[in-house]
Amino acid sequence: MGNSKQEELHRNIIYTLVFGITWGFLEILLGSMLYNFSLIFKGIIISSITVLILVSVKSFILYKSSLIFVGIIAALLRGAASGFIITNAVFAIIIEAVIAELIFSVWSYKNITAVISGSLIVLYSYIHSLIFHGSLPAAYIKYLYRTTVESLISIEISDTVLTAVLIVYGVIIILIGATVGRLSWLFKEHIFIPAVYKIEKYIA
Repeated sequence: MGNSKQEELHRNIIYTLVFGITWGFLEILLGSMLYNFSLIFKGIIISSITVLILVSVKSFILYKSSLIFVGIIAALLRGAASGFIITNAVFAIIIEAVIAELIFSVWSYKNITAVISGSLIVLYSYIHSLIFHGSLPAAYIKYLYRTTVESLISIEISDTVLTAVLIVYGVIIILIGATVGRLSWLFKEHIFIPAVYKIEKYIA
């Protein structure tokens, strides 16, 4: 019994480190690849991949607060890449990990909670982009969204219309997040788990 618990502890430590490091490097890679990408869509892409990671890795590390520890490791790597500065990206990693861990802890780890986690994480990313601008002034973020909308409809819009557009976009973001959560669960079931088991078998 003692050996079984020790083996489980060892397995949890290994998986936590591997998944945390993998997430951290993906964050660094995506941050570099999407550096010049539109701020409006960059958050959706990165947060969607984050949902995929969190939903998938939870299947192998079910212990309490596991995703938070994975997030801390990923955030440390992301921070190291930025010269150990607590950037918005580092802050976001921790918050996203906490959101997923809370959802899975309160309502258990299942398909519907993966959907809820996806919705909240992608929505958080959207809200984060509106509130935390880093070195960018708030006026620029507002200008960015305004010009994007105006370029799509070829009409100048007022602040009231812009606010309405942002709210509607937020609802769309929630639906996107829900879809990503569902797809992440399917990815976990049909691709991630079989792949990890094959790797385990190969290493053993």
